[in-house]
Amino acid sequence: MLKKKNLILLFAAMLFLFAACAENEQPAVSGGEVAAENKTAEDITPGIYVFYNEEKNAYLSAEGRKLILSETPQNWVIKENCNKKFHIYAENTELLLDIDNAFINEGTEIKIWEFTGYDVQTWNIEANNNSAYSVLCGADNSFCLGFGEGAQLQKRDKGNLSQEWKLIRVADLEKNYYSCSSSGGIIELQLPLDITEVISEERIADWAENLEKAYYTFYELTNHKPYETIVVEAYKPAQYIGYVYPNSNVIHIDCDFIREDLEKMTLRESDWNFCALHEMGHMFDFDMPWNFEAEAMTDLKVAYVLEVNGVSAVPSEFDASYNFYGKNIMEAYGMLGSDFSKTYNVYACVRRFLEIKEEIGWEPFVKTFHYLKENESEYSDLSGSQKFENFIDLLSLYSGSYIRNEFSQSEWQCIIDAAFK
Repeated sequence: MLKKKNLILLFAAMLFLFAACAENEQPAVSGGEVAAENKTAEDITPGIYVFYNEEKNAYLSAEGRKLILSETPQNWVIKENCNKKFHIYAENTELLLDIDNAFINEGTEIKIWEFTGYDVQTWNIEANNNSAYSVLCGADNSFCLGFGEGAQLQKRDKGNLSQEWKLIRVADLEKNYYSCSSSGGIIELQLPLDITEVISEERIADWAENLEKAYYTFYELTNHKPYETIVVEAYKPAQYIGYVYPNSNVIHIDCDFIREDLEKMTLRESDWNFCALHEMGHMFDFDMPWNFEAEAMTDLKVAYVLEVNGVSAVPSEFDASYNFYGKNIMEAYGMLGSDFSKTYNVYACVRRFLEIKEEIGWEPFVKTFHYLKENESEYSDLSGSQKFENFIDLLSLYSGSYIRNEFSQSEWQCIIDAAFK
């Protein structure tokens, strides 16, 4: 039998253990969701989370595009971008945390908005000493997600508990797409789950390898690597047939379009897919001193990729009976182009550059791109028309030909007018 003194000590120990457990208890999550253990910053990985603010005793939620605090938990999807920062999406939407008007300042509203690709939609998540986290602005870590009069950007204050969030992991992200990566890990294809009904797994794997080769060929031409990896996201409806955003390593391609386009691709030999190459080409142009007009520059670079690798690609305007190998892509541009002496036409402009290439070869182009990349800061403030004129002058220098004479005065003016202002 325990003595009275021992019973008192045992009872005290039990009270201490109960208090310790209560202090570390996670807030309850409804709907069968599972609360996570306390995590370090390194443990925060892509997944589905609930954000709980202990100071406010409420959950981060959304009402329309406005962020609110609510008694009811809302799930948020955390995804990692190519710069190891996070995008935080409201679950089952395409809307993510965004700083209003990209204005990084104390008190700026934080809301949810469509993806734009800019850093003001990225966040770093940093562990504090109390098992909570600060959600830091990816563009400026001195600011964070806080709540004053609504959700707002606030100067980080480690003593301000309203800026601290318990992150409760609800679930892992499920892949709702067919995934295939290149052997070097540069390319990840994300395709509709039923895509093997129109193209074989072997051909998909070959396509991933070919896009990786294209990546290195773009690099060979420009001496520029915008990202270490590129994702082709083509498993859901998209705003356009294909597009990319600045500062994002994702090529977006509409799921219905990719099914049709890959079905045509299976009927051709050595087809690397024009749409994917075209969008990848844009990634090598953003903020570069040669990018005087985006569509012309990417299609010029695609022509280099096709000729150097001796392969084909076909713009979507053509049916499966067409195939344009290597330098023959110039024929496609010619068929789609028109006289640009009065109205600018992308394809006609690129065809003119390829006609010039037939005279001087690719070497002056390679030297021009490399020079501009190596002296990027010197030309960063140029307007589009200045970039065009500078590009032509460098081609003239490296080729020994006066390239301006290859354009009529009216064609030259049309390009100047179409160039980025």
